[in-house]
Amino acid sequence: MTLQERWDAQAARTRLNEAGKALFELRRGLQAELTTAKQWTNPEITQQSLQGLPPALAQMELRVKNDSETKRRGELAQAVRDRFAPQLAQLQARVKNDSETIEAFATKERPTMGGDAVALQRAQMRWDQVKTRLDAGMPMRQILASADRDTVLAVAEWAPAWLEAKHYASSKHGLADGPYEPPNLDGLHRSIDDRLAEVLDEDGDEAISLGLVREAAVAVAGFQPLAEHAGQLVRNEAHAQTSGMEVALNAHYATQEAAHGSAVEGAEGTESGAA
Repeated sequence: MTLQERWDAQAARTRLNEAGKALFELRRGLQAELTTAKQWTNPEITQQSLQGLPPALAQMELRVKNDSETKRRGELAQAVRDRFAPQLAQLQARVKNDSETIEAFATKERPTMGGDAVALQRAQMRWDQVKTRLDAGMPMRQILASADRDTVLAVAEWAPAWLEAKHYASSKHGLADGPYEPPNLDGLHRSIDDRLAEVLDEDGDEAISLGLVREAAVAVAGFQPLAEHAGQLVRNEAHAQTSGMEVALNAHYATQEAAHGSAVEGAEGTESGAA
C-alpha cells in the first residue's frame, strides 16, 4: 500500500464525514424553496382588486387567479427540483466514490490467513477448536472476545458458511414456505472486524483500514435515508412527504446499526436465533 493510497483513503474519510452536513444544508434549502414556490400568489390579482366588481365577474377573476397560481406554483417548484437534482446527484456520486476508495484500501490491507499449506492447516485447527466450542453452546461473541489473530481469521473464513448451513437446516423451505431467506451475517462480520482491530497493531495499515471501513459504513448508513428522501422530493414522488422527524429517526437508527450492529445472528452455539 503506497503512501498516496493511504492519504486518498484518509481524505475520502474526511469527505464522508462532511457529507452529512452538506446533505443537511441541501435538504433544508430544497424544502425551503419548494415551500416558497408552493405559496406563490399572483401579485396582479388581489382580494382588494376584486372588490367593487360585479359578483359574477369577481368570481371569474378569482377562478382565473387560482388557476394561474396553481400552474405557476407547479412551474416554480419544478424549477427548484431541476436546480437541486444535479447537486444531489453530485453529492451521492461523491459519497459512493469515497466509500469505494476506502473499501479498495481496506481490501488490499485486510489481513489474511495465508495460502501456504502450513497456514491453512493452522487455520483449520483454529476453526475446529471454534466449532467444538460452538457445538457445546458457547456464544460466538464470547469466543471472539478472547480470540487471537489466527482464530479470528479462521472464523472469518469458515463461520459464515457454517452459520448459513445451520440456519438452512433449522428453517422451513418447502414449496408452501416461500423462498429461502439466508441469515443476516452483518453482526458477525462487524464482530470479526472489531476483534481484528483489537488484536492488530493499532498504528499499522491493517488496523487503520478496519477503522476506516467502520467509519465509512456509519457515515453512509446515516447518509442514505436522508439522501433517499431528498431524491423523492426532487422526483416529486407522492410518498416523499414523510416528516423530517421520521427520516431523521431512520437515519439515526441506521447509524446506530452500522456503528454497533445487531447481535451475531445464528451464532449462539447450536441456536439459530440472534446472539
